Amino acid sequence: AGARLILGDRFLAAIVRLSVVANFLFSALFAVALPVYAKEVFDDPRVLGLIIAGFGGGSLAGTIAYGVFGAGVSRVKLLLGGIFLMAAGLWVLPWSSMVALSVAGTAAIGLANGPLNATMMVILQERVPESLLGRVYTSLMAIIQIASPVGVVAAGLLLDSVAVTLFMAGIAAAFSLVALSAFLNPEIRSASDRYVPDPS
Repeated sequence: AGARLILGDRFLAAIVRLSVVANFLFSALFAVALPVYAKEVFDDPRVLGLIIAGFGGGSLAGTIAYGVFGAGVSRVKLLLGGIFLMAAGLWVLPWSSMVALSVAGTAAIGLANGPLNATMMVILQERVPESLLGRVYTSLMAIIQIASPVGVVAAGLLLDSVAVTLFMAGIAAAFSLVALSAFLNPEIRSASDRYVPDPS
């Protein structure tokens, strides 16, 4: 029932497609590429901790900012702005040879991640009947999480033959296409600030 409802709602289906691709790419980035990047570019394992901390700090700041200011910002702007900010942060990493710049890149990704996830959860709760919310949420997480191990395995295989900075540029390019597809998707662009169910 949960999966049928998700696939039957064009907006939720679009969000699921976006989330699956994003989870695939970010699993490859954080679990595989960033440790190699910290070793090959900076040759210092402490840099990996700083880069991951940048993401965590950005997520915390973004979530707090969403709690304080989110009600006054349209959901379309939050969704699309967050996606494009993530893409910008991803593009910083492959070209950076400075720790501070790399940390800023992951901080930008985290800053977008907090409000983006919160907005999607709010929309999910509004669009799904309360009696089905548990099943829908479980189905949604199952569909999205499938992408994680696939992304990790694919990254491990590709990094055997591709430079890590080139691989990370590929992730940035792929996510930029995700951002563009979200911007062009009428279901996402027409998302209202409050969902009103079809009375039919």
